Amino acid sequence: DVVAAMLHVTLSREITGVFNAGCGTALTINALASHIVAAAGSRSEIRHALARTGDVRHSTADTAKLRATGFRPSITLTQGLEEMLAVPRMHGA
Repeated sequence: DVVAAMLHVTLSREITGVFNAGCGTALTINALASHIVAAAGSRSEIRHALARTGDVRHSTADTAKLRATGFRPSITLTQGLEEMLAVPRMHGA
């Protein structure tokens, strides 16, 4: 969806400015790590460490401006991860 969003705004002469691309919903680092491990078919252990000074505790992309242009995400995080991980597999990596 990030690539689709980039194409959406760059291929339109009427759309200008800076946009946030994302799903617009919060996701914890732990949940993201779990999604990555599952999509990779890995049995890797997710290790937790103490928070560090400057760590971002909560972050959500504000996609309102991008959505106002008519763009809508079309795939889930899981689908995106699976598609991204499939590329190296297709090339024998």
